[in-house]
Amino acid sequence: SSLTFNKRDCISVLNKHNIPSAKSVQLNFGQPYSIEKIVSRLGLPCFVKANRSGSSFGVFKVNKKEDLKGYVNQAFDFDNEILIESYLNGIEVSVGVMNYKEEVKVFGITELITENDFFDYDAKYNGKSKEITPANISEKQKKLVSELSIKIYKNKKVMKENMYLFSLILVKKNLKKILKLKLFILNKGIKNMKIKVMEMIPI
Repeated sequence: SSLTFNKRDCISVLNKHNIPSAKSVQLNFGQPYSIEKIVSRLGLPCFVKANRSGSSFGVFKVNKKEDLKGYVNQAFDFDNEILIESYLNGIEVSVGVMNYKEEVKVFGITELITENDFFDYDAKYNGKSKEITPANISEKQKKLVSELSIKIYKNKKVMKENMYLFSLILVKKNLKKILKLKLFILNKGIKNMKIKVMEMIPI
């Protein structure tokens, strides 16, 4: 789906369906911006991302404020629209969802462990990561991930394909596990747990 490939548009659509998004700042090429305001809003580390790019091309992790401007400039080499997002530190899992015999089903939750600083191109395609199935998360977390992945899938304004792979992040905060995705779903029914969609890939 072209919508899921455009990070900013996908966030906007999901937000209209009461799916909160990660803290983010959107920039267009040539637009003035304040490094101080961005860091104040998002904190460090944060991520700079080309808006319409896949496979982690044009994605940079910013650990120091003085590096932000350089990474913004590099991201603009990939796209004239970029997204700067707050960093999510935690366990990343992949969830497959498909429509099988008129029923939407989850067909596995896999934990993704990268050898690199984040799940970049090398981690995805050059063997710099491990995939563990089933993911080492609690039954309650598996249930939440599955339910919210299905909820996104059933949003017909977003989903155009028959099968999707959702990449999620399980975040630790205040020593309690919080489930998040990058364009995320908030489930108030389970204490201290959230979800954010990191990326959605038609397969």
